[in-house]
Amino acid sequence: MINLNDISIFKNLSDNELASIAKLVKRIHFAENEIVLNQGDLTRNLFLVESGKLKVFICNDNGTQFTLSTLSSGQYFGEFAFLEESKRAASVITLCETSLLEITQDDFTMILEKYPSVYKTMVKNLISAIKEKDQKIKQLSIDNTYPKLKQYLIDHSVSVCRRTTRREPVTAESIATSINCPTDSIAYILYDLEENNYINIEVDIIYTYKTLPEEQGEI
Repeated sequence: MINLNDISIFKNLSDNELASIAKLVKRIHFAENEIVLNQGDLTRNLFLVESGKLKVFICNDNGTQFTLSTLSSGQYFGEFAFLEESKRAASVITLCETSLLEITQDDFTMILEKYPSVYKTMVKNLISAIKEKDQKIKQLSIDNTYPKLKQYLIDHSVSVCRRTTRREPVTAESIATSINCPTDSIAYILYDLEENNYINIEVDIIYTYKTLPEEQGEI
């Protein structure tokens, strides 16, 4: 069995609290290509991945499937409906033979009766995990945006020794529309470039002062 200490949602729980949870988990096995959860379900159990691999996905009204993530040993899913009463936001299907550890909502209620602070700690851990995931998504968006933005700046900038006039002000939003990238990612990169004296934007003019870095991480 996986060590509950290694599961981020159980971080900072006491040994006694972890031992109580460990006594209640149930091991369940799935074959390849089996649905574990369906989007819209009202079930509220939490699942820990002991072994195997799963895909988390959603479907739109037309039945088109969009993959959100894949899960492997040591990860968990079903946490939102588990901690707060809500419908399942996504479906989960196995990609190979998979072993899961399940904690039912009824069993979790028994733990909370004995250790009321467990809920608060797990919610804090979940918020922390969400913030970390959001940061990774933001960085990925920035990494994907930078090459397009770099080329745009090269194509539309002028050197400090000459000036041309453009028709409209240069903004993160106008660039985003032009290169089809997120406005917030462009704004973040432009700020970094200006702070480190690579460029300067004066209303409708982009000035370049030195060669732009090959990658965003080099700014």
